[in-house]
Amino acid sequence: MATLVSWSRSLGDRRGPRVRVYEVCPGSMLYVSIWQPGQGESRRSLGHRNRARALVEARALVALRQDGLLEPEPIPLSLADLFRRYTTDGRYLPDGSLKTEAYLQHIVTTGRNLATHFGATFPAAQLTPDRVHDYVRRRREGKITGKPVRTNAIQRELTMLKGALNWARGQQVGGAPLLAVHPLEKYKIPGEKDPKRPVVADETMDRLEAVAPAVHPFLPVLIVLARHSGRRISAILGLQWDDIDFEQGRIRWRAELDKTRKTWIVPASKVVLAALGRFRLARPGIGPAVLFPHPKTTRHPGKPVTRDLASYWLRGAYQRAKIARPDGSLWHVFRRGWATDRKHLPPKDVAAAGGWRDISTLIHCYQQPDEATIKAVVEYRKPRVSTRPSRTRVSRLSTHIVTHIPPADRRSAITA
Repeated sequence: MATLVSWSRSLGDRRGPRVRVYEVCPGSMLYVSIWQPGQGESRRSLGHRNRARALVEARALVALRQDGLLEPEPIPLSLADLFRRYTTDGRYLPDGSLKTEAYLQHIVTTGRNLATHFGATFPAAQLTPDRVHDYVRRRREGKITGKPVRTNAIQRELTMLKGALNWARGQQVGGAPLLAVHPLEKYKIPGEKDPKRPVVADETMDRLEAVAPAVHPFLPVLIVLARHSGRRISAILGLQWDDIDFEQGRIRWRAELDKTRKTWIVPASKVVLAALGRFRLARPGIGPAVLFPHPKTTRHPGKPVTRDLASYWLRGAYQRAKIARPDGSLWHVFRRGWATDRKHLPPKDVAAAGGWRDISTLIHCYQQPDEATIKAVVEYRKPRVSTRPSRTRVSRLSTHIVTHIPPADRRSAITA
């Protein structure tokens, strides 16, 4: 059986404007591709399957192009240009707060990964769910960066992609939106079916805290803060001494270091205040000075310890304590453990103390089930409510009945 070939015809000069009419697959709707030197290519559907009519329309387009009577179409927004604009012009969140440098770096990496797969000049408007699905498959297998990843990393990248597309649709350039249509508006980002959210035991935290001074002088205080405040390591590393109120026993977690871009002023535990007090005696600081300055002061003047360096220290503590590091998490095990230990407390207050804007994320992503709680649920027995009246109730009922018997019949009722 002969293999069907898609029909295609090209018109125009090889070095000048060219028009090509074609079908994607045999018998499908016809398309037209217009290429203009120095402007690139634009494609659209003709809306019919008549090949003769398509050739007539193509010849008319070539004539208009050569005579200069047809205005050149704008170059479509490419993926590379989209992420370049998004990281420079879209640095601010809708509430006006500035995105963190770490988040912007994640956006740059996402754009680079997408451009590696699709190509830097690939039009953003031509993204489709099936093309994104192919990207997800190759990204998971490690064929784009050389390193396989889990669904969580892919989910973060696709969230940033949809955010960039949504931003471009709302930007006006020359009276028209930068992106006319959001191609992935109804696309549902895949979620992790079995996410890795480990929690370590208190004994493990104790051992890590015990070996921490041998790794670096900052690490013991970092572990205490992560363990007893429930905060993210990025917020802890960015603390300044004027954020600590020893008199009122409170800590201010600034918005620029918070993932939700909100300032939180919450009480600090006695363990945290004691550890910070001892740390301040050893390393005095005041005002806007950071608690944990970077050891390389010439390269990072006035900057705090980076998250990568703090993670390197914590991995060293695991090795020194001869403890297997949990797969899929490092500093976040302390945040999950803090939230899990407080499952019995009002979730609204736990969320406010730990820095969660809504309790749904706290409950579904951070508070983990544990064996003791599950066993208590399994062994729970509903208290029995007896339907049999007690002796006191029977006695009162008898007295009530006898009292309400007419005097003439009361004697006979008592005798009986």
